[in-house]
Amino acid sequence: MTYLVCKHKDDGTLFITTRKSRETMISVLLDLGQVIPSNVLKSFGSYSEAEKYKKEFEDSNKIINKTLNPNKQ
Repeated sequence: MTYLVCKHKDDGTLFITTRKSRETMISVLLDLGQVIPSNVLKSFGSYSEAEKYKKEFEDSNKIINKTLNPNKQ
């Protein structure tokens, strides 16, 4: 099974889903004429690999945000 780390376009949050679930969601949204609300960042062969990548990506974003906005907590 293939797991995807995806990023919501509106708020930048990350989530993990299977390729099959994402393809189903995209098919339904396209049939309804809706915009696809997320992008795929990377695919993995196991959930644990996807989870590790997601956590590292989120941790990196926190470091970048602290560096760029040192006065915000």
